[in-house]
Amino acid sequence: MNVLHSQVGSYEAIGLLNFDGPANSFIRPGKRGYHKRLGTRIPDLSSYEVKRYLLSNLRWWAEEYRVDGMLFHSLPSMIYFHNGYSDFERGVEEFFGPSVDEDALAYLTLANDMLHQLNPSFITIADDVTVYPGVCAPTHQGGLGFDLRLNTAAMEMWPWLLHHAWPGGEARDGQKHLEEWSMEEMMMTLLQQGSAEHTLVCAESHWQAVAGDPLAHVLIGRYMPDDDAPSARTRSLTPSSSSSPSTAAAAAAAATPAWYQQPQVHRGTALYKLIRLITLAAAGDAFLSFMGNEFGHPHRLHLSSRPHEGSSQCCWQLQDDARGPFAQLAAFDRAVMALDEREGVLALDKPHMRHVSEEHRVVCFTRGALLFLFNFHPSRCFASFSVALPRAGEYTLLLDSEAPEYGGGHGTHGIHAPPTVHATPTPLPPHSQSYRRGATASFALPALTAQVYRLDRIWEGNPASVPSELV
Repeated sequence: MNVLHSQVGSYEAIGLLNFDGPANSFIRPGKRGYHKRLGTRIPDLSSYEVKRYLLSNLRWWAEEYRVDGMLFHSLPSMIYFHNGYSDFERGVEEFFGPSVDEDALAYLTLANDMLHQLNPSFITIADDVTVYPGVCAPTHQGGLGFDLRLNTAAMEMWPWLLHHAWPGGEARDGQKHLEEWSMEEMMMTLLQQGSAEHTLVCAESHWQAVAGDPLAHVLIGRYMPDDDAPSARTRSLTPSSSSSPSTAAAAAAAATPAWYQQPQVHRGTALYKLIRLITLAAAGDAFLSFMGNEFGHPHRLHLSSRPHEGSSQCCWQLQDDARGPFAQLAAFDRAVMALDEREGVLALDKPHMRHVSEEHRVVCFTRGALLFLFNFHPSRCFASFSVALPRAGEYTLLLDSEAPEYGGGHGTHGIHAPPTVHATPTPLPPHSQSYRRGATASFALPALTAQVYRLDRIWEGNPASVPSELV
């Protein structure tokens, strides 16, 4: 659950502003009671009663609704008197000087202690772009006690890249081609941690889903005709009072919308799968998805308190049509989550880069025994792409984004990922006494696809263990 205790809305009809009358005992007095940029108000965390009120609010959500995780939004607005709007060029003084609100630090420490006492498995996440020291350190060691720090680099990078690139590879309105994405810069952004603390990453934020431009809208939604928009589609898929459920189901299955078959939709769906998988696999220690992102809801979510309004009903019905991209994206997301549950992807060692090709738009890295391969080229397929690997052995395919159940099979030119791949040992120098050597393997990489392999058999240390036909 997203917790916004760092600011108070400036609209008096809601929130704590003037809640107790003009005295405003909940709000910081003077200039420090105003956010420097947003105009919102800042709670007075020096007040014992304000701290007690906010802590009781957290406890109510944890006990009444059994919430077991909270993301504390916009911590810089709370921690610093300048609300985080500083160049941070003065080093340590920025984090321990007069610009830091010690009352806010005390409140955050109390909040983490209380939530973890109520539920030892409770997860607290700090939304702090300033990388304040000790955010995730235990409270008994002087830290704030958060479990994870939100790394915003990935969810800021993807909208920027899509804004500067047309997902199908065609230029439009002066935007760059997809082929001009820098694979090295993309991976540097994904791999940067900013600190040694455990980080949580998102492919896109909840603000994009609610008030911004969702990735799926850029990639898929803008190709939807008006009569197939979410609201219209909800009406067409909802049986009327005069028709039976079987009749409505038959009518819905009678014709496949033509826009499903557009090449731009296939490319957009494929790229959306790559974005979510590479963000989870490369960028952090935990992955967070917001409502609708798991199946690519193509428009903003209009959350209304009235059941017949808003798009929450509509967004779920988009994935009811098994022939459409949304059901295929949902199936792929379930497969990725199952892969993480089964293999513990996020708990493995940090990614080790094995291959980055700007020319071919191919990225390859390993985490533990898992091998991740991505082909970001919008049109070029590789029937046999060689990659240098640390160990020779047999690699088994665990996940293929181009599988038919995930909407794959378009534009592959008959190239498909094999179920197993043999990495053969590289020759050792003459008269070498070492058995340890690297390996090379060739993989089939269709355009805009991702594959995950696992090393199941190791052929090193004993030359006799390597099949003779592979040496």
